[in-house]
Amino acid sequence: ANSTQVKIGSFQIQAGTIEAINVRQLNLAISTAPANLNLISTITLKNQATGETLGNPSGIGQLTQGFNTNFDLASGATMKVDVFANLGNIASGQTIVPSLTVDAYGKTANQTVVFAGSPTGDTVTVTTVTTGVPTLSSRLESQYVLGGASVGSVGVYNFTSTNGISTINDLAFTVTGAGVESIAINGNSIAPLAGTVTFSGLNITVPAGTNGVNVPVTVKFSAAFVGASGQVGVLSGTTSTVGLSSMKATAEGQTPVTTSPVVATNQMTIVASLPTIAKVTAQGTSLGVNGAVTGIKIGSIKVSADAAGDIMVGTLSYTLSSPATLSNIILKVNGTQARDTAGNIHGVCTTTACTFTAGYRITANTSKTFDIFADVAAVTSGNTGTTDASVGAAATFLWSDDVTTPGINKSGTLLSSSKYVQ
Repeated sequence: ANSTQVKIGSFQIQAGTIEAINVRQLNLAISTAPANLNLISTITLKNQATGETLGNPSGIGQLTQGFNTNFDLASGATMKVDVFANLGNIASGQTIVPSLTVDAYGKTANQTVVFAGSPTGDTVTVTTVTTGVPTLSSRLESQYVLGGASVGSVGVYNFTSTNGISTINDLAFTVTGAGVESIAINGNSIAPLAGTVTFSGLNITVPAGTNGVNVPVTVKFSAAFVGASGQVGVLSGTTSTVGLSSMKATAEGQTPVTTSPVVATNQMTIVASLPTIAKVTAQGTSLGVNGAVTGIKIGSIKVSADAAGDIMVGTLSYTLSSPATLSNIILKVNGTQARDTAGNIHGVCTTTACTFTAGYRITANTSKTFDIFADVAAVTSGNTGTTDASVGAAATFLWSDDVTTPGINKSGTLLSSSKYVQ
């Protein structure tokens, strides 16, 4: 619907083998719902081979209309005639069936020529182009983000169009919470105004089909601070969510339409610094058949602090494996037993976690390797192997970006998979 110069029919005229013919009129009939006739205009007949217009456009559609012509076809020759028309706001599902008859005279006998064959063309079904409801083809999981960072593809929005092309004109995003400094699409960055970011004049072309077009959204987060208020940015732990809330789109042949989709990305939590936790490989001890052994190395876990600031570790989470039962687990850093910020040796360690009462501080842009030692019960035949330590459950790892706390106000649950490597 609302398309210009659409091909609605194609016909072939063939002269007989006895004599050439002179075509004097082409008669086009259109079968459609009566209400649709006035919506079919600027009908044009063209020679398919040359593109030449055959007769003049007749204007508003009629049941039957003639096109005065004057051209010859040699005996046995053919001509293909295409029919074009402008289609108005015809309802989706309506049909148009053109038919073409020919008035012609024989060039030799100068008698009316009678044509054989069917003059009825194919059925054309009118459809309406529809801009699909936008969806998220991907989005980041809820996670900690570093204050002041620009995070790409927080959400990748997918736009589709059926039965034709659509154009995305404007998009508006709503920011819930605080800490979003700007949102960017296709390199164009805009700061929120009263919690809304509006992109105008995008002119994003959406091809017809189910694949559509993907539009990544980049978010720049505000700086984050810890401790006393009054500093630049937002307090560490502030959350924010970005969601598409308005879309202005123009489906092919139609006027722009504004809709209000509700398609939100996941919630992000802004922090002043971030830890990275990973297993140190090949750090265990190989054990054969023997009696109980004491104080052997089970494995190592490395914890690093981002360059943005120091972190405190409150509880180190790990998963231990051994050929026999483990007991008396301790942590060491650089060969000596790990101590918290108050100088106390770490608390009692279980087979899954070890705590620091006053927190273990790691300076910005540095790392600490926690070597895990334990006593191993006697190893029996068939159970020999190597001890190992892996990163444990994220919920059990407790930390803080505020070094005035013992490192228990945040967990590893919201650390991304690149930061918490299990």
